[in-house]
Amino acid sequence: MIRRIVRWAETETGTDDQGPYPTAQVGYLGRPGLSTALFPWGFYARPPKGVLAALFSFGAMSDMRGHMPLVGPERTRIALGEVIVYHPATGAKLHLKQDGSIEIIATAAATITAPDGLTINADTQINGTLDVSGAATLAGALTAQSTASMEGDVTLDTGVDLFFNGSEDGTPPTSLNNHVHRSDFATGPGDVDGPKDP
Repeated sequence: MIRRIVRWAETETGTDDQGPYPTAQVGYLGRPGLSTALFPWGFYARPPKGVLAALFSFGAMSDMRGHMPLVGPERTRIALGEVIVYHPATGAKLHLKQDGSIEIIATAAATITAPDGLTINADTQINGTLDVSGAATLAGALTAQSTASMEGDVTLDTGVDLFFNGSEDGTPPTSLNNHVHRSDFATGPGDVDGPKDP
């Protein structure tokens, strides 16, 4: 009886998700038939043609079939007890490792959209270019170990001191005086001595 309900099969077409449920043509012993792709709630994929699947016949009726696509030799090998979500074709993956760490690899661009904000509670290291198109607010110190380039105006609040190693007296170049705004700096050696905001 079980043999009539559950069988090994292979997808003969890619998954079609134009209808209310995802479907694919699945072949068993050379006999193709339309089958509903089965996924746990909240998880979904569209496997291509040629993927191994477990084929279910509900009520042992051939017109009520569903299949569950399975991982094959192309899977990413992981350690015992680990979990991974991966793309077999591109290699992109989210890897939850045994030691509690998480590895995220995108083989192209990655986008995070968070309308209510994104909070990172960790020391963060960026090995590349940080491009900020909006406002950047710093509650602590800003340390530039090499060159810091800024396009547009820079606004600094009370209590911020700027020192410039490129000049003998610590004053900034004239071009910087035209674009740095400060609210109430105490004057002194090395402080920005440029125009204040009206």
